[in-house]
Amino acid sequence: MKLQIIDSSESFCKAVMQLLPDTFEVDFSTDGQGAATRICSFQPDILVLAASLPGDDGFHILHLVQSTGVRPMVLMILPMINDYAKIQAAELKIDHAMCMPCDVRAVATCIFSFEESLTQNKNSVQASVRNFLMDLNFRPNLCGYRYLMDIFPLLLQNPGQLMSKELYPTVGKLYNGSWQQIERGIRLSIKDAWKNREGEGWALYFPHQKEKPSNSAFLARGIAYLQALFNEDGKA
Repeated sequence: MKLQIIDSSESFCKAVMQLLPDTFEVDFSTDGQGAATRICSFQPDILVLAASLPGDDGFHILHLVQSTGVRPMVLMILPMINDYAKIQAAELKIDHAMCMPCDVRAVATCIFSFEESLTQNKNSVQASVRNFLMDLNFRPNLCGYRYLMDIFPLLLQNPGQLMSKELYPTVGKLYNGSWQQIERGIRLSIKDAWKNREGEGWALYFPHQKEKPSNSAFLARGIAYLQALFNEDGKA
């Protein structure tokens, strides 16, 4: 679980970090200048963000981050709750807010609550992706299947990622391989599943498909299905 804390107080950041187990990968900063770029680069699952920062406004930072498709769960630290804060929180769909001064234990408790929610959602996403691939007769023993199990959750989190420049390299790092290796593995798995298609899976998910779909076409259709599934179930 990746956690990022951006608050002007270094002592606050470190106090929160001391209450967290080693299972968290943590990054922190005390400066708002360039914070949006830092967040997009780290891509946290959970973001603790102060509304008042040197160099930039926390609400503006979050707006920039969300415009790129990066959408972590957010705990916003506010100097006060006023009409402006309420409007911004509603527009940006902030998950939780606390007023300064914050009790670090309450912050840690909120982070743990976020972690539990994300873990449950992750398990649900993985199960849905697995069912989708199995319905299309993908073979789990092929590396492309494993790559797709990692790629679809990434796409659900940030659908705007470029395949060869962002998506494939990210998955490649998980397997100590190149983006070309990921692309080829997925392409061969799609070819195998298409060749051995049986039942109603392909006709259900790809009703107008007359020939083997490309990687991009397959991912586009898959993510459209998963987005519709989770929006319908109220999980995304």
